[in-house]
Amino acid sequence: QNPAHAEALLLLSENVRDVEDLKALEAALQKFPDRNLVRFHLATANFLRARADRNGAAAAVQRALQVDAKSPLAHAALAALQAEAGAADRALASHKAAVANAPLRSKHHIDLASFLIQAGATAEALNLLQDMVRQTPDYLPVWRSLALLAALNRKGQEADALLQRALAVEPTDYQTLLQRAGLWLAAGELERGIAELERLRREYPG
Repeated sequence: QNPAHAEALLLLSENVRDVEDLKALEAALQKFPDRNLVRFHLATANFLRARADRNGAAAAVQRALQVDAKSPLAHAALAALQAEAGAADRALASHKAAVANAPLRSKHHIDLASFLIQAGATAEALNLLQDMVRQTPDYLPVWRSLALLAALNRKGQEADALLQRALAVEPTDYQTLLQRAGLWLAAGELERGIAELERLRREYPG
């Protein structure tokens, strides 16, 4: 409906599943009128990554940074490329650059915490998440991340309690309920986990 919708273009580029999706993305990129937007360059980078052209993708991300050197989206895209290349230190610096210019309620903080957890820096990740939850207690992804970290440390009861805190904010949040079902299943509480999944299936058909 609107070929100039930059957010839709970027979202499309992040959800390529097959060759047909890639063709649709290529067509959308060709129709896009403003070639000097951060999201256009990042969508181009995602297109090139899907075609295994990492050098081209890196060049597109650099063009995005030339448009806006502080763009959290561009720094996050750079971090992803650096992580793929095995440059963990540079990826960490790019994640931190994304966070430095991002709103507190943003996926960039969660992405940084996830990167730290994967790198084994769980104490730093925990500090980051606890600081976030103090400032934004209504931001559900931070509660889910804390619960995941507790589960990884085999603290099932603590993880469950953290998910309950998230559900106190939004009792019907799909992602939180799904994570809680997975937690129960992983703990061997099959009846509870299956019952939760059945309830989700009824409440969120399709």
